[in-house]
Amino acid sequence: MVRTEIYLTEEQKKALTTLAYADSSKSNRRISMADLIRKAIDSYINTRSDFPLVKEATLLSQSDSLKRIIYKSLKEIEDGKTRSAQEFIDELGL
Repeated sequence: MVRTEIYLTEEQKKALTTLAYADSSKSNRRISMADLIRKAIDSYINTRSDFPLVKEATLLSQSDSLKRIIYKSLKEIEDGKTRSAQEFIDELGL
């Protein structure tokens, strides 16, 4: 896990404290506010059907070689040159 600091409103903090206490009482084991926050984040991520695409786009945008290939391909299209999808895939090394 990665340690992360967040700021909550007073209302959020009170609600999390209450929920953590209630869940701990029900389950007979300690449930922390951090546990509840992680569950809430997981739940939010799971409701986002576009998340895999967002994740892939983010990873791809960090690739300098992919950016270079895309810009080169766009330039070729502007110049009226075309190439097959297979040529593009071959250049990517997939």
